[in-house]
Amino acid sequence: MSPGRASGAVRLLEDLVRISSAGVNEGTVTRHCALMFTAVNAATTFVNWAPNREQLIARVDGAGPPLTLAGHVDTVPADRADWSVNPWAAESDGNRIVGRGTSDMKSGVAAMVTAVIGHLRRTHDCRGIQVVLTAAAVTGCQGSRQIPSSVLRLGGPLLVGEPTSNALVPAHKGALWLRLQARGRAAHGSAPERADNALVRLARAVVALHDESSWPSDDRFGDVTANVGKLWGGVQPNVVPDVAEMLLDLRTVPGVDPAVLRAYVKGLVGDKILVSD
Repeated sequence: MSPGRASGAVRLLEDLVRISSAGVNEGTVTRHCALMFTAVNAATTFVNWAPNREQLIARVDGAGPPLTLAGHVDTVPADRADWSVNPWAAESDGNRIVGRGTSDMKSGVAAMVTAVIGHLRRTHDCRGIQVVLTAAAVTGCQGSRQIPSSVLRLGGPLLVGEPTSNALVPAHKGALWLRLQARGRAAHGSAPERADNALVRLARAVVALHDESSWPSDDRFGDVTANVGKLWGGVQPNVVPDVAEMLLDLRTVPGVDPAVLRAYVKGLVGDKILVSD
């Protein structure tokens, strides 16, 4: 990328970081990018699956299946109290921009958008190119699941601009999120012997998952990994909980069917724990 184009990407990154899009407001980001694509005569299509969460497909057709560049414009949340700087100010720190989403993945989006716009400004033969900017990636790719294939040109190569420290990564682990539920019997906290504590039962399942060391494996990607990302149950301290739930994040490897992993998890936690998608 030329110095001029690189500086344009940095300016765009600053603009995008200053738009808070932590699970909301992705539409403001995609509309900003759409104006840039429209200026170079790219066709733009919005897929709106929730208020102000529009997803963008920008495309210029060519002779064959296009090169597709894809990225998400949402970020994980940021608590201002946990930051030494304003996470939405896009402040400069030497040769770095500091802010929520600078790495994952508004920098990638800014680089791809800037590169494609520079590409489209040159008169030349092109196989076709499309940019797909999605919402709600950090919550299980909810947004991309809502994009109908009819608005996409399929069949060409795909480049995803996730951060890789500038390494070419031909593939990565997949993800399988599971909900686990334990049911027990409630009682007053003064008589726990009369109850069946659902949280305790689920906690044993958490330990079993955490301690498991024989997950399916792949030579290139290593083991399937498991993370208990969320755990909840009960109503107050003096009531033994009769229901407890958790969300499990499995990172999958090639060759392992999701149904096999579900069965594997069920075997680890026992038949008294309900496992569902």
